[in-house]
Amino acid sequence: MDADGNDMATHFEVDGNTITPMVGTDETTAYPVVADPDLTWGYISGTAYFDKWETTFLCRGSWHTLAAMAISALWFPILAAALAVMVVMACTARLLYKCIKVKSYGTVSTYSGGYCTWYH
Repeated sequence: MDADGNDMATHFEVDGNTITPMVGTDETTAYPVVADPDLTWGYISGTAYFDKWETTFLCRGSWHTLAAMAISALWFPILAAALAVMVVMACTARLLYKCIKVKSYGTVSTYSGGYCTWYH
């Protein structure tokens, strides 16, 4: 994605044991271009990284989702609790000018740098 939020054409090139990500740019591309993954997987767990826009959206928009869940889906208490933690952490991250990341085993924390930008 470029700095204006436009999707960029991407592909991978393989040369022997080397895999190179390629991003198609042209004269209309607004820099910087972000090609980093927002989901990673290590040996034991994965991490979903939210950028600043996604963190802000989660903070502002999810209160309505939580209210709807509390009214119509009372049989989802674990999911509602997990979303509540994500919303609180997202709002905390916004106050600290940071972003949130969620580990595959359920922990939510704040981070800065790397993928934590406005132009994803």
